[in-house]
Amino acid sequence: MKHVGFRIQDEKVWEEFKEYVRKKYGKLHTALAIEATQALREYLKRHAHKHQKEIAPPSLSFSLDGQRTRSHKHAYKKEEKKKNKTRARKQMWRG
Repeated sequence: MKHVGFRIQDEKVWEEFKEYVRKKYGKLHTALAIEATQALREYLKRHAHKHQKEIAPPSLSFSLDGQRTRSHKHAYKKEEKKKNKTRARKQMWRG
């Protein structure tokens, strides 16, 4: 089982989905996860064959000259923070 979190672009779609689950099961707890999994499975069954080539993760993108660039600032900032912490620890131990 995997815990996921993401933002829904259209709030109305999310509310309609929750209402569908509530009517089908009489509750949201657990049932929402079951139906979301089934919806994703169905979507992949219908659409995955249309996208055969491998897609880069959203935090990575490539420019026209083939150089790797960051498309999400938070991924870059997180990486920089980690590097800075490592540098600080090394300097601390060096004295």
